[in-house]
Amino acid sequence: MTAPVVVAVDGTRESGRALQLGIDLATRIQASLRLVHVRHSNIVVNPMAPLFPESSLDEVAAAVLHQALDDAHRIGWHGEEPETVLAPAPRVPAIVEHSRDASFVVLGTRNAAAQHLVRGSTTSGVAAHSAVPVICVPGDWDPEVRHARVAVGTTGTEESTVVVAKAAEMAAQLDAGLVVMHAWRPAGQYDAAIAGRALEARWEEQTRPMIEGVADIGRAGHLDVKIDVQLSFTRPVVALHELSRSCDLVVVGRHSHHDRLSPALGTTARTTIRTSECPVLVVPCD
Repeated sequence: MTAPVVVAVDGTRESGRALQLGIDLATRIQASLRLVHVRHSNIVVNPMAPLFPESSLDEVAAAVLHQALDDAHRIGWHGEEPETVLAPAPRVPAIVEHSRDASFVVLGTRNAAAQHLVRGSTTSGVAAHSAVPVICVPGDWDPEVRHARVAVGTTGTEESTVVVAKAAEMAAQLDAGLVVMHAWRPAGQYDAAIAGRALEARWEEQTRPMIEGVADIGRAGHLDVKIDVQLSFTRPVVALHELSRSCDLVVVGRHSHHDRLSPALGTTARTTIRTSECPVLVVPCD
């Protein structure tokens, strides 16, 4: 059997969406299912703030896992009984540790900007440090809506063929077509305004053969997947956001971060996770 699909659960609506996608994915790739919940810890941030008894926190954590297990069966999980893991905080290292042997880890994404400012992002943290691909699921994603399209952003480098290959694999699993997208825009708007359409046409003419070559190499294991190469004369985050409105999955790459204190993610991956209207798959480029 394929390595397990890990779903991080916390009892929220967002993790419920992640569980739906995780069950569908595990069923498609014939993998087992592992549910991971990270127990809340008492953190004193204000002398007047109440501290919950440890026994109460244990009870709540156990209830969250039990509910997630019930939800998995209600949603339609028919495989072997899911493994459940109750892990101690902190949240990001715990999820990363319990997904080292996984095929994927799936998490719900909170879109509220205020929560990101106050608490940081668990999804971005896990996506930055996970050894396996991470799927980030928007809380307002509708699993009933299907577009039969997977999109992947590529830089056109040899390293990016790994990302395109994973995207082609996912497109095959979802019986979908694959959009291979490369976007670029001059850093200065003044430069762009001067060059205008002439620069865009010249850039596309020179860039398309390179991107088509990357697409051909990346899809080598899935030649039955229909490929559509698109070039977009705009910022990558803008192009990926636009594609997310008509795709079932957006795939981006992540460069290696050997230093645990390194920035969470590159700008494109981090922004795409927060703004995408469909699930985002972050692929380690190790």
